[in-house]
Amino acid sequence: MNALETRTDILEANQFSTTTLLKGEVIFALYDVFSSEDEEGATVTTQNIQTSFGHAVTLNFDTSFTGQDFLRTRLRAGRLPGVSGGTQTNTTLFNFGFDTNDLARLTEVYYIFPLNDKMSLYLGAAGLDFDLMAPALNPKLVSGTKGSLALFPAYNPTIYIQVGGAGLGYSYQINDNLRLDLAYLGGAPGGGTGTVNDPREGGGIFNGTYSGYAQFTASLNQDLDISFAYVRAYYTADLVNVAGFTGSQNAQQPFGKVATSADHFGFQSSYRWAAFTIAGWVGYSNAEAETGDRQGDEADIWHWAVTVAIDDLFFENGMLGFSVGQQPKVTYIDNGEDDPDTSIQFQLFYDYQITNNINITNGFFIETKPEHDDRNDTLWVILTRTTWRF
Repeated sequence: MNALETRTDILEANQFSTTTLLKGEVIFALYDVFSSEDEEGATVTTQNIQTSFGHAVTLNFDTSFTGQDFLRTRLRAGRLPGVSGGTQTNTTLFNFGFDTNDLARLTEVYYIFPLNDKMSLYLGAAGLDFDLMAPALNPKLVSGTKGSLALFPAYNPTIYIQVGGAGLGYSYQINDNLRLDLAYLGGAPGGGTGTVNDPREGGGIFNGTYSGYAQFTASLNQDLDISFAYVRAYYTADLVNVAGFTGSQNAQQPFGKVATSADHFGFQSSYRWAAFTIAGWVGYSNAEAETGDRQGDEADIWHWAVTVAIDDLFFENGMLGFSVGQQPKVTYIDNGEDDPDTSIQFQLFYDYQITNNINITNGFFIETKPEHDDRNDTLWVILTRTTWRF
């Protein structure tokens, strides 16, 4: 008995933590992009882009002090930039990966604690995004490790890839069928820190780039969910990204690099039937220039998507995913030019769960008329993503 007690004492003295779990993830990806010969006046090109192999590592330190609260601290390092830097269009952004030049960076620090069995508060210092609070209603494709390969079909970008970083969120499960999520977040589009920690003029959590969020989600029955979301956003001149890193450059910065505000509206839905999960959304944004020669000018931006996932197709623990959609497009703008054409993105992939901790995803996505401009030839992006979790 004394020997057993001694060994127990040694283990307790050397364990990582009594309150914290370390969870990790490693992604390897092989990828390339192709197109036909560029036309005259094209703004998108695949010339000089080579087949590439990237890697990304994520470490999550998940802590609970009471068994019901949750504190996450995340570190990331990697070299997996994707192909958008080469194609010069964000319509080819991946739903995974990042490039920190293999330097470890603290990307998330947030705390979730329940007020009671129906209400929870979210407090974030870095990396707190609205998609961590409100259901995006695209359960099969939202994951960056086994879901969509492309960023746009993961979730409604003008709702869930808006300004994040630091702030406060609130979730209220009204009853079994209704839920309300609210948040106020400052920082930068996509959850960057921006100037939220800078107390000077133009910075801080209230005077820099920020968004206010509201989403009402209804479960109409066991298999059908719908949600309505609204986001009020303000972007300082250096952080304008109205379309959430997707769509045309015109949709991201309709008035150029000037302070811009926007009202974003989104309708999302998800339906489950047997092995099928069908989801989709429609998004509309009204942006307004807040400074400069075009102050007061407005722009209308629309986008939509439909996604389908089929579980256990061909193999048990396999999933076939498909998506089609139009990335954010400027359909009207004061004293400017709207996007001249309409680009459609198609995606097809197959994810196979090899073990509980390893899965591999093969697939491709196609972007017709990138940047909503028919002078740009169709882009074909081919990907293989392998994920290890520990």
